[in-house]
Amino acid sequence: MNRFTLTVKQWKVCAVLLGLLFGGLDIWAFSYWQRSVVPEMSGTLGVEFDTALPGPTYPIKKLEPDSPLAQQGAKLGDGVVFDYLGDRSRILGVGEAIGITLKSPGQSRHIDLQTTAVKQIDPLTVAAFVLDSVMTLLTLILAMLIGWRKPDSAAARM
Repeated sequence: MNRFTLTVKQWKVCAVLLGLLFGGLDIWAFSYWQRSVVPEMSGTLGVEFDTALPGPTYPIKKLEPDSPLAQQGAKLGDGVVFDYLGDRSRILGVGEAIGITLKSPGQSRHIDLQTTAVKQIDPLTVAAFVLDSVMTLLTLILAMLIGWRKPDSAAARM
């Protein structure tokens, strides 16, 4: 009985297609490098969030005076629900439109905000971006080499 459902040729075709797919995704992700390195290109909402409450609400822990949220009347302790949950943790660009629902005691309203430029980028953010980029490419290359050179090995296919 054959242990694999794909032949070696099918596996190599599949590995190449996966390599092209993930290589393309890496190139797309790396095209946003300026947001991690150039302060004029990196955007912020000027807010620091506390630990999330049960559900998608993030309480405001710290608010900069020139924050787009502060200009809309947000206060410390108010809750924020992002239209797209990924907007909470991704690196934003300057002038991006971010949709949120601001939850204040007794009221809730939807707001579309424009991000402002970051004053200074933390060197750890730059280092994390560089390390992440190098490790992502290195991992993809090594995975492709291992999968291509040892297609009959179950461990290499994993």
